[in-house]
Amino acid sequence: MAALTTAQDVDRVANHYLIMPIQQAIHIKYPSAYISVGTETKQDRSTQLSFNIHQDDESKKKTIMTIMFKRPGVIKPEEFEAAACEESEKAGCLEKLDARKMETAITPSLNAFCLTKQAAAYAQQGVCDYVALCDYDNLVLLHFNDGLESARITVVERKDFRKALLGFLIEACDTVGLT
Repeated sequence: MAALTTAQDVDRVANHYLIMPIQQAIHIKYPSAYISVGTETKQDRSTQLSFNIHQDDESKKKTIMTIMFKRPGVIKPEEFEAAACEESEKAGCLEKLDARKMETAITPSLNAFCLTKQAAAYAQQGVCDYVALCDYDNLVLLHFNDGLESARITVVERKDFRKALLGFLIEACDTVGLT
């Protein structure tokens, strides 16, 4: 197999080994839904894949999850882990940020800040609240809730990529009431 050096390389390999099996599983779980996958290449040459659903009318298509593919080495899981806090500590973490007049727990000079900002733009535009970041070595799942007040961050080990992405997509499907 050729080396993965660009986001397009990651997209190509991920489509075959991650996305196709997940798409097949979703079609089995939700047989009455039509799920399409769209790919878009951005100006920075990263690629973005979106899962779009509709049950009855294709004009009612809705994006429920987006995967942003990045070139290998861009995603640094430890940066996300350092900013995370447990759900039970969320109120205290938000108070500390408020007291320090900080908007985010992620240090602005880190890659995680830029990546989260890109992902949050989708949630802010109302496109979808479920965004995955993948460079094929790292997978970070971001579920934005309370508007953009907070996000559930899950850093996934490589051996669990398929299971985690499938579970994340099922959660997104259930959230929009897919049957």
